[in-house]
Formats: sequence, structure tokens, C-alpha cells
Amino acid sequence: MGKSNQEENMFKRLTDFCVLIMQRFMPDPFIFAIFLTFFVFASGVLLTGQAPMDMVVHWQNGFWNLLAFSMQMALILVTGHTLANAPYLRKALKR
Repeated sequence: MGKSNQEENMFKRLTDFCVLIMQRFMPDPFIFAIFLTFFVFASGVLLTGQAPMDMVVHWQNGFWNLLAFSMQMALILVTGHTLANAPYLRKALKR
């Protein structure tokens, strides 16, 4: 049988409270990206013996390779969405 109205209200209050706590205390994802960048930079300098400028060059080369890949994936998503919404293909997909 279904849940009672009281149980649903209690669950809603619990989830609303959890959402409020996460919104208030969870840092922005960009903070994690910055922290991980500095952590990997320091680890690379300390553990591999690379010069700091070498690490910056490695980061720059990797960033541009990642950017090219992400643009390819965006193009695949946009093209796939466009094709799937074309009238002729939509009819074929519905069959």
C-alpha cells in the first residue's frame, strides 16, 4: 500500500533539510578544480623532479588537447540532437 501523508511530509522535510545543508556548506566545484590543479602541480614538482615551468608547459599542452576533445564531443551531441529531431529521421525512429 502507499505511504501515509505524514510519512511523505517527514521525508520531504528531511530532503529539504539535506538540500539546505548542502547548498550552504558545499563549496563551488570550481574550488575543487583549483585545489586539484595546485595539488597536481605541487605533486608533479616534488615527485617527478620537474621544474615548475615544465609543469606549466605540461598543463598548457594537456589543456589544449582536452579542449579539442571536448569540442568534438559537443559537435557530436549537437549533430546527433539535430538529426534525431529531423522530421524524416523522427518518423523512422518512431517505427
